[in-house]
Amino acid sequence: MNKATIINKVNKIAEHPAFKEAVGSEKVGKTQFRTLCDLAEKAECVEELALLIDYKAAKDNKGWGLTRNGESVGELVKKGLLELAGQITGENADIRKIKMASLYFGYLHWAAAVVRQERSQQRENQHKEKNNQNVRR
Repeated sequence: MNKATIINKVNKIAEHPAFKEAVGSEKVGKTQFRTLCDLAEKAECVEELALLIDYKAAKDNKGWGLTRNGESVGELVKKGLLELAGQITGENADIRKIKMASLYFGYLHWAAAVVRQERSQQRENQHKEKNNQNVRR
């Protein structure tokens, strides 16, 4: 599997309203994806990581469990992980799946940083506009 395939999946997830809201409002911190990236390197299989995502979603309905358009952040991330893992077969598949998972979570970390920056910029622009309106009055 090439990195572009993983990045395309991450970009689709990053555009989802649940991801944008949870990450942009800091309900799901970008460091959580970095932690998953580190854990992926220690996992024996992607199913172990999928179970961890289920756990995060079950205990937190404001972040990982936040649902928009019928899917939660946890469901989006887990589904993406398992879809990508399902494309990896053949020799050393388990090792290659774990490497893919590490890249996947690393790219999600980057995407979360971009979403957070965009949200911060939006807030700053809204604040400036509000101040400009107040000055005009």
